[in-house]
Amino acid sequence: INWLDMLCFLLQGLPAAGTMNAVMAYMLADWYRPGVTLDFPKGGSGAIVEALVRAVEKHEHGRVCVNCHVDEILVEDGRACGVKLSDGSII
Repeated sequence: INWLDMLCFLLQGLPAAGTMNAVMAYMLADWYRPGVTLDFPKGGSGAIVEALVRAVEKHEHGRVCVNCHVDEILVEDGRACGVKLSDGSII
């Protein structure tokens, strides 16, 4: 794996080819400061996902669905109130 692609992906989710030059310059300048370390989440990147799921599901109607294709975001009074999935179900 290309280390620059890896760094870009870890920091912003895009490979180097999809990263603006200014972002790369800032990232590399920061990376090569004396004493710098590359931190990572305790428990790996999956721990970030787990924390986001916990945050959503702690609310009364919060629910995380995966592999669900959204056809439409439902809006009432200017606020999102649900989604209509491609299979026709409404959440």
